[in-house]
Amino acid sequence: MDISSEIKKQINNIKFEDNSVYLDQILNHIDRAEKYYIQGQQDEHFFNDVIYRSNQAFEGALKEAYKVLASKEEGELNNTTPYKIETHFKENLIFRERVLQLFENYRQEWRNKSTHDYKIIFNESEAFIALTSVSSFVHLLLKQIQEKLAFNKEQKILQEQKESLEQLKRTVLKINITLAEKISRLLNQFIERNEFLTKESLTEIEILGMIHGFLSMTNDEFDIVREPKIKINNGILRPDFIIEYDNEKVILEIKKRFDKQRLESDKEQVLLYLESTEITQGILYFIKTVEGKPFASISTETYKRNNIEYKLFIIKT
Repeated sequence: MDISSEIKKQINNIKFEDNSVYLDQILNHIDRAEKYYIQGQQDEHFFNDVIYRSNQAFEGALKEAYKVLASKEEGELNNTTPYKIETHFKENLIFRERVLQLFENYRQEWRNKSTHDYKIIFNESEAFIALTSVSSFVHLLLKQIQEKLAFNKEQKILQEQKESLEQLKRTVLKINITLAEKISRLLNQFIERNEFLTKESLTEIEILGMIHGFLSMTNDEFDIVREPKIKINNGILRPDFIIEYDNEKVILEIKKRFDKQRLESDKEQVLLYLESTEITQGILYFIKTVEGKPFASISTETYKRNNIEYKLFIIKT
């Protein structure tokens, strides 16, 4: 995989919503770090330059994240030091777990050491690890930024459609049905109302952000947890969402494409989530970007395992 190309795609995607000055800088620093790494094969002094350019990509990514994830204005960024930004993210737990791990690793192993020790000399292996580490961090961080921008955009659309939103709340939320049925009906409305689902270029991470923003706006009493960590035996499960409301919980799993050959496996994935959390309602949502007005079909299946009944709602577009 060409990580730089993947990061470039992400940056071009983000520019549609946030044409920040930091985005091109991030890509430029990573590209330059790669060139220095190649030059290091002839002159090992260039390996230090790989680290310094990686550090600049790291700081640029943090500034973009501070702007989007912490909802800061451009003017605030100009007066904020990298140290303050790093401290903000560390103390406020804004990063997802995987992003946080990469953030702390790069900060401790590469940025801090290279910044505070001007006598340090890096070799080829260290330059390689630093470059791949910062690229991984930037890639996952940009995904979180993409999701947040999609979340914000969806909420902005709903804020401009207050009358329609209130009608939606009256017709779905106030009727006496289970939480899974409420969420399924809301998702059906999301599909029918959302013209952006006709974009082939729409990524799964953007769809997750849009759905999160949509559900949050329809009921501010929904307790929505994104990628909750579920420990089982020696492994970890991460469903897309767990939603709680009025003493009920439901697991929501999103798939961008419906694949008939993978259907049973997808069902088993959600059922495993349900069994591992003792939640009895799950939604498996297949969404694909298609031309024309999207249409959803909803079906339900019931499973009984260890004397516990589980209900699975399957939504296909």
